[in-house]
Amino acid sequence: MILAEERTRQEKTIKDVERATRIRGKYLQAIEEENFGILPGRAYTIAFIRSYASFLGLDSDPLVKEFEVKDLFSEGGHKSSVKQESSLLV
Repeated sequence: MILAEERTRQEKTIKDVERATRIRGKYLQAIEEENFGILPGRAYTIAFIRSYASFLGLDSDPLVKEFEVKDLFSEGGHKSSVKQESSLLV
């Protein structure tokens, strides 16, 4: 199940997730919108996805794999303003 839909299903707000995970709300929103270019780096993004999924009781492995398959990062860092469709993250 996708993160934003699961969060909504559980009647949780971004603020609830932010408090529980200590991930800034703007980063959580970016993950939900697949706006990965504003996140601080690949390793952080993967950790954020894992933490967010865990908070919601979801298996993070498929979400991380989906993120990695999209190849949203170049060798040198973020690709600017990358936004792609994903069945798992939006």
